[in-house]
Amino acid sequence: MSEEEETSGGGGVAFLCTVVVLALAGALFWATNHFDEGKNLPWRFDLSNLAVATDAGPADIQEADPPAPAHPAQNATEREKVKNEVWKFLRANGLSREQAAGVMGNIQAESHFDPKIVEYGSGIGYGLCQWSRGRRTALEQSVPKGKKVSDLDYQLDYMYREMHVRKPHLAEYSRFPNEWAMMLKQGSLEDAVVAFHNEFERSNLMNLGSSRAIRQAVLNQRLGLARESYNNPSRFP
Repeated sequence: MSEEEETSGGGGVAFLCTVVVLALAGALFWATNHFDEGKNLPWRFDLSNLAVATDAGPADIQEADPPAPAHPAQNATEREKVKNEVWKFLRANGLSREQAAGVMGNIQAESHFDPKIVEYGSGIGYGLCQWSRGRRTALEQSVPKGKKVSDLDYQLDYMYREMHVRKPHLAEYSRFPNEWAMMLKQGSLEDAVVAFHNEFERSNLMNLGSSRAIRQAVLNQRLGLARESYNNPSRFP
């Protein structure tokens, strides 16, 4: 083999190696930015014995309470820290900005992002998502050793697992295997707000009757809160 042929062959091998390396790097980048539901779940705790309440019947609808007083003095810095942690958790687990903001708007309406808060009036609801009745009992019974029910990371993990085992009950969402899969298919901020409320939260607004009336009431109460998170420059991407 001539020196020219050897040089040419070496260049070809180097080029091929470069292509392979770039392809592997691209594949790694894609894999680290996409989540295969059910396979790459970032559980912080062993929740194998999770006592999730999967029923979604009328008893899940929250009762109306008298107007709440001013929210207890929660340090503004601490509340913003909680918001950021919730946002990062939702985005890291595959929700789009619209979907994540839809969840955020609902949590803001329910608890002001205070994982320790107890529902005003009845005292039934608890935590970020105001789990109540059987769902609150399940939340409290599933706390891993070394954690507290009020811990933010525990409540986020629990919410995520709960949404994977609860099947949507409304006809418009019945095609989805679980509530998390439902959220992943919501294309707009408005739809994400309504879907999370109507399936996961189910406040007393569900008693309004028609789906149109419920949707409008939910958007009136929670869409503005969702937009606060969606438009917050600190939460890009």
